[in-house]
Amino acid sequence: DVERSRGLGDVYKRQGEDFAFPDGLDPFNSIKSQCTVVDGLMGLGEWGNNHDLSYADILTGGVPYGVTSSAFDGHMPLSVTPSIDYLLEQKSGLPAYRFSAGYRSWGVQYHPLSFDHNSTILPFYTTAISAYDSLFKNLTDAELSGENVQSQEAEMLSKVFQFVRAPAQRQLDSVPLAEKDKLERYLLAVEHLESKNETAAGYSGSERLSAMPVKGQSRLEDLDHYLDMMKVAFANGLTTTGVVGIGDIHSITDFHNTHAHAVTDTWWDTRREFSQSIVNFANALDQITDFDGSSLLDNTLIVMTGEVGDGKHNLINKGHLMVGGGNHLNCLLYTSDAADE
Repeated sequence: DVERSRGLGDVYKRQGEDFAFPDGLDPFNSIKSQCTVVDGLMGLGEWGNNHDLSYADILTGGVPYGVTSSAFDGHMPLSVTPSIDYLLEQKSGLPAYRFSAGYRSWGVQYHPLSFDHNSTILPFYTTAISAYDSLFKNLTDAELSGENVQSQEAEMLSKVFQFVRAPAQRQLDSVPLAEKDKLERYLLAVEHLESKNETAAGYSGSERLSAMPVKGQSRLEDLDHYLDMMKVAFANGLTTTGVVGIGDIHSITDFHNTHAHAVTDTWWDTRREFSQSIVNFANALDQITDFDGSSLLDNTLIVMTGEVGDGKHNLINKGHLMVGGGNHLNCLLYTSDAADE
């Protein structure tokens, strides 16, 4: 059972026992019903969208779909499009979380995770303890649960709907019968919209960090703490967006070439470890009920991608794996001809 979309490269949502992830990614077999595989998205150029920023122009159109080369095929160009997390951060008004678990490439200790509209590198955390100290350590219970945000949003929404409703209510008893019917239907529509937004303003506020990070822990441990922070932040309304760069989690000699360009036992074994971390994260999100009654995983889209496609800096065969998204993902991917136009 294979479905294909238009306009995003080749998008496959496979179900049934005939499909299995390969070695190294095999932990995803346990949640494959939640997975969508995208093959063939184009990055900014032969260096795999600057070799490290492979997700930045997925939706921003750094290179138009169908083009097979670009003006950015030079060595390590800066991104000319803002990263997805930056755009979502601007839209939501909440800060995006950016974490690096030893994420680096050739010649540098740390690679940037995100750019803004001016190609400025956005700040990110390089250890879980520094992220915890900055983002969680000094939060009050009210802030951690999203209670302050919830009350502010509820108060603002109440004022907005009161302003919208008031003129119609004042005229309801004085207008002719035919007009009164129109006003009553208008007020019912406002009431319906208000009830929907009251629900959307809430958070569960029930999630807390599983454990506190410590100084000097391994990068794989950092990764698990980063993902735990993302779970709590999503559940409690602290953020809507996060980026986690996964790199040299075992301090491997010549890490970049071993991982980005060579198919070795080390390549597969380390991928299996952080693949399992992502699977554990997805399962944890699936156990949390979100504000609308869906699981938090259904309301979250996890996007994973690598640096250089097939290991040869190829800009066409760049795979992406998406987990979660629920029915929202189906609406995004399986579009009609009219929507494509």
